[in-house]
Amino acid sequence: MERGFVLRELLKQAITLAIFYFVMKHVWGTEQWFNDKVKELFFFLSIGLIYFIASLAALIVSRPVVITITQINKRFNQTSTTFSIKGRTRTQDHERTVSVQITVLRKQSIWGLVCSKILSRYQPTILIEPATPGIIVQKDTAGTRVDLAETPTGLIVNLSNYLSSIINNSPSGTFNKVIDYKISDQPSNPVTDETIYIVPQLMCRGQKAPYWLTSLIRFDNSHCEHVVHFKRG
Repeated sequence: MERGFVLRELLKQAITLAIFYFVMKHVWGTEQWFNDKVKELFFFLSIGLIYFIASLAALIVSRPVVITITQINKRFNQTSTTFSIKGRTRTQDHERTVSVQITVLRKQSIWGLVCSKILSRYQPTILIEPATPGIIVQKDTAGTRVDLAETPTGLIVNLSNYLSSIINNSPSGTFNKVIDYKISDQPSNPVTDETIYIVPQLMCRGQKAPYWLTSLIRFDNSHCEHVVHFKRG
């Protein structure tokens, strides 16, 4: 249930109980049973107050955005790709295409408006590149994506407008953005048999996102890497 709805209902009930208390006190204020009921009433109000304080604290410390990334080979539905460029086991194009799913969890937080202003100014991006030389990541040529840019070895996903739209229009919810890329060899840096990792990074103005930005945007990179088993022969 939405936290804001619960808090509004709690406030309305507290006002109703307060009115009821003063009316009943005027009529039965000297009765013992009434004093017992008042103690019960204050107990339940104390529980409600504790919940209110806990909810308010959660709104203060909660980060408005959580980003999670997964990379899956489209052909084999795996978090790894075996890439061979020669011989009878040469990997076909459709076998080395990877689908990247960027999941954005929008959470209720008092920092939503502040986060939106910062996003529009600092333009956060996701950098998708191999961690070591030997392969390159190329965007899918089918269709034009204005939110994608290429680097010498990978891709940059612009998240600024996407995240700002989510924050400004949705107080909570889960949203998905999907892009595809193809893995190719890098002739300028040839390697033989090697395991290469493609690990997305949260960037800001061409550099790794600073700590203060990650205090507003949680970037969950615990399961985001894609493993490429490269074989030349």
